[in-house]
Amino acid sequence: MNTQPAFTDDDMQTLAALANVIIPPSTAYAVPGAGDPDICKGIAAGARRAERLQRALGELNALADAAHEGLFQTLSDSEKRDVAEQFRNQHASSASLIEALTMQAYYRDVRVMASLGMDARPPFPEGYTPPEGDWSLLDPVRRRAPLFRKAD
Repeated sequence: MNTQPAFTDDDMQTLAALANVIIPPSTAYAVPGAGDPDICKGIAAGARRAERLQRALGELNALADAAHEGLFQTLSDSEKRDVAEQFRNQHASSASLIEALTMQAYYRDVRVMASLGMDARPPFPEGYTPPEGDWSLLDPVRRRAPLFRKAD
């Protein structure tokens, strides 16, 4: 039984607009912005506590309405950036939640992974073979004290 509230169309439009502020589309790299519908579905699905995400989107729309008398998704790009910055300053915890969910969903997207030259698959069980390189990069780890105590 799913007890989480469903996201409304307004919620999803607000989320898409904010996600595109966080990660805009790039024609240079041929990748969508984080406001892409498939990515936004991943953001919403990744929210363990959907009501917290919905509350954050409501807070964002309240700031947009107070500053520009409209919903966040209806604002111009510069107004969206200004309201998003204000939201980040006034609601840091909510902004951090949305940023984390956005990054996670964005970098799970097949198109984004392909643009990075990576297979769109989890790293395990197959793993990734790192390129041969400079082994001296491990020197700080080798100099570190052991994380265990020696047995008698």
